Amino acid sequence: MEVKDIRLEQIRGTAFTVRGDSDEVSQELLDSIKEHGIKQPILLRRKDDFYEVVAGMRRFAACQKLGLQTIPSILEDLDDKTAFELALTENLQPFAFRVPHHIYSAWTPLFIDRRLEAVLQ
Repeated sequence: MEVKDIRLEQIRGTAFTVRGDSDEVSQELLDSIKEHGIKQPILLRRKDDFYEVVAGMRRFAACQKLGLQTIPSILEDLDDKTAFELALTENLQPFAFRVPHHIYSAWTPLFIDRRLEAVLQ
């Protein structure tokens, strides 16, 4: 797995918005990137003549807000279904720690079925 610095102007946000606040960037994240840089690359896939964010939308948005030129990225060849599953996994893992297991277990399959159905139409 190779990490490459990709120019922000070559990247677009994700079509798989699984969080309602995906464009929201916390001051804490901005401060961390200013002080330490990006410590975890974002995951991108090629779409037409640009790259699409699969995982790392908040880091991408923070870099845009900070006026950075590039972001460390991992490039993968992913179909829509796999890209959606990876985006969902990244965004639901933190959520799973805040919600009782029985609620998370019952809710997640319903959410996945409906979002995936919408994406694949």
